[in-house]
This record gives sequence, C-alpha cells and structure tokens, in this order.
Amino acid sequence: MAKLEEHMVLDGTLKEQFENKMKSYKSKAKEGENEPGVVYIGHIPRGFFEPQMKKYFSQFGTVKRLKLSRSKRTGNSKGYAFVEFASKQTAQTVAECMNNYLMFHKLLKCELVPSERVHPDTFKGCTQRFRRPMGSKLARDRQNQPRTPAQRRVTQARLKSRVKKSINKLAQLGIEYELPALRSRSGAGKKKSDGKTVDSVTTVQP
Repeated sequence: MAKLEEHMVLDGTLKEQFENKMKSYKSKAKEGENEPGVVYIGHIPRGFFEPQMKKYFSQFGTVKRLKLSRSKRTGNSKGYAFVEFASKQTAQTVAECMNNYLMFHKLLKCELVPSERVHPDTFKGCTQRFRRPMGSKLARDRQNQPRTPAQRRVTQARLKSRVKKSINKLAQLGIEYELPALRSRSGAGKKKSDGKTVDSVTTVQP
C-alpha cells in the first residue's frame, strides 16, 4: 500500500511538464476549454483500480467520468480504461504527458480519443459501485462441493486411464518407468476423534 501511495502524487518533473503544456495551449486559443475530452489509458498495472485512478488523474483536472474495463466473468481488470476530463485541453495534455509513463514496471499508453470516436456506451455503468460477478464464486463452489461415491469412481477411472496412457507412451519411446501411486481427495471430510475435520484420500494405482 505504501508503494501505491507513492505513485498517487505527481512527481515534480511530470507536474512541471504538465503545467508548461497547459500554459502553451491556453496562450494559443481557448477553443475546447469547456468541451470535455476522453483519454484512453492502456497497460494499466494490477492494483490500479477505479478509486486510485480517479484520485491520481484528478491532480491534472476535473474527472467527469471514468470506466475501467473489467471481465464480465471474473471481474478482473482488462488493463485499459477511459477517463473523461471536463476540459479537452486537459485531456490532450494528460495524453501527451502520461504516454509511456513508467508505473509499477509498466509503461502506460495514453491517447486522446476524438469525440466522434467515443462510443455512446463507453461510460455505461461507470457510476455504479463495482461488484464482483457471482459466476466465479458459483464455479468455485461447484468445484469444491463434496462428491458422491459414484462421482469419485468416475474421477478415479479417468485418472487411471490418463496414467495408463502416459506409461504406454513412455514404453513406446523405450523408457521403462513406473509411476508411484497417486492420491486423490475423496471430497467429503471425515471427523477425527478430537473433532477436527480432515480430507479422506484414495490411492489410485496406475
């Protein structure tokens, strides 16, 4: 967490570079000052999520919306996001200053997205609180649920078949090898006399 907090504050060189570019833009023209701008950010390191991103990029200017792309199945970050700033000038400056910026051993890739290329659904659901999908939890529960004796017999038969095929392949190559007995979990735990639960195991011979 301490390392993450260190990256939450702009370093002096980047801050000075940003301020100089903003001065040059404002001195040239005021066009687009009140028009929002969207920045694409790629190669986002793990652990740099919505709260951290909003806090970090708010140092440049007002962040109107932010959408981190996540997997619908697991909820994990896909490594890219879109940030909308209140000012297009700010967005353009951020894209130039933050492109190839080293963060957590990754080089951020930043690019200003033209307004005509911003999809209407880009920021869909950005105001909703992130909740991890239930799919991964349900799959994990299915995997960890106790197996019936019939299911265990099927699993052991498949394991035995795979071991036998491996031994036959080695034999065809002229290699004599005897695999040790394999131990597989039977699923349901058994209680010992002291009340503790342990997993019972079944030995599978090749």
